[in-house]
Amino acid sequence: MSVAAGIKLPPVICGQPPVGKRAIIFDIDGTLCDSSHMAMSATNKVLEEYGFPRVSPEEYHLGTRYTTPERLARHAGFSPGRPP
Repeated sequence: MSVAAGIKLPPVICGQPPVGKRAIIFDIDGTLCDSSHMAMSATNKVLEEYGFPRVSPEEYHLGTRYTTPERLARHAGFSPGRPP
């Protein structure tokens, strides 16, 4: 783990920075790194933890048009505006 300002950070997921260079790059939309497999895995972990079925890559991809709370609700079978 890297340490910055006393905070432990996870290693760079898509590769290490060049030797002698220090930078933090945030990429949450797949522009620099395809992280969709990691995000889908996290989604399925949350769904399973709460007793909902896993989603397929196709279902996950269709849900990415929504914000995370709405996406998770839809994956769990809830519709916006409809109480659980």
